[in-house]
Amino acid sequence: NLDPYEMVLSIISCELGENLIGGSESAKPYIVVGTAYAYPEDDEPGRGRIIVFECIDFDESNGSLSSKPVRQVVEEHTNGGVYAMCSFMSNSLLATINSRIKLFVFKDHDGVGQLTSISSHHGHILSLFAKASGDYAIVGDLMRSVSVYKYDKSQGLEEIARDFNAMWTTSCELLTPSVYIGAENWNNIYTLRRNFNATSDEAKCRLITQGVYYLGEMINKFAPGSLVMSPVSLENEDQVVTVGSSTLYATVDGSLGVVLGIDKSTYFFFKCLEKGLSQVTSSIGGISHEEFRSFEAEKRIQKSTNFVDGDLVESFLDLGRNEMAAVVGFMNDDRTWEAPDHETLVIEEDDRMP
Repeated sequence: NLDPYEMVLSIISCELGENLIGGSESAKPYIVVGTAYAYPEDDEPGRGRIIVFECIDFDESNGSLSSKPVRQVVEEHTNGGVYAMCSFMSNSLLATINSRIKLFVFKDHDGVGQLTSISSHHGHILSLFAKASGDYAIVGDLMRSVSVYKYDKSQGLEEIARDFNAMWTTSCELLTPSVYIGAENWNNIYTLRRNFNATSDEAKCRLITQGVYYLGEMINKFAPGSLVMSPVSLENEDQVVTVGSSTLYATVDGSLGVVLGIDKSTYFFFKCLEKGLSQVTSSIGGISHEEFRSFEAEKRIQKSTNFVDGDLVESFLDLGRNEMAAVVGFMNDDRTWEAPDHETLVIEEDDRMP
């Protein structure tokens, strides 16, 4: 049972073990709950808890999982609300607690659990989101956009790169280990990339804004996944579109959507199709498609880049034959679908564009 004024802020299912690096035979699955005490007189929670529950047990004799009642194995009191948690480096737990992030390892001695903090990092306004993949983790801050972290045994948690733009972050996710997507409260989404080719340390620590796009709804959750069966899993010799990352999103309006990573040639083809559709079809309210999808936050206005409007592209199927012919004619005249050289577009061989 929760205490008076205590509320749940985050909950995850993960494996925890004594070894920081994955592969520990002692790792077991747990449900971890992060809470905060929301007292009426406090602007921000000054107390919270991390509660670890054991819900399944691994039977080593036959390698199966047997269910059993949920049991609390450990609780850790924190000096702030536990806004987000994620599994990090397989067996450890990364938690954002007010303006800090902390890394915990779990030890279980004869059914008595213990969470031990092995590293922490300060410097956020309010760290609201945490996602991890392999050795890297990203943290979304209330006002300071996205930061990238890595754990080193000698240095602990260290920030290796960050976005220096002021973004009121509402969610973030890793598309690849080096490309990240974020959403902010002006109903925009944006992608960031680590600058591996930089020659100076100052440039390497800056995340490059690769793409911006006005969605029109505020996203409050990103998660890897797909709304339908991925075409990549189908053995189809006629398949011409290569899909990279697939990331679901949910908005405060109750809608669901997906952001797909596509290769360079597919991007230019659909971008040309998007341009043709905006030229042939009538816009709503007299606002051009380019103007509507432009990134706008307070006094910052930027043309949408490196995103394709999937809803507009799909509307091609609803056109009449004459309108389809007009769009195709525009594309043949424009010919930007041939993927010309683009100096501002940087694509790595194993990455895909959202």
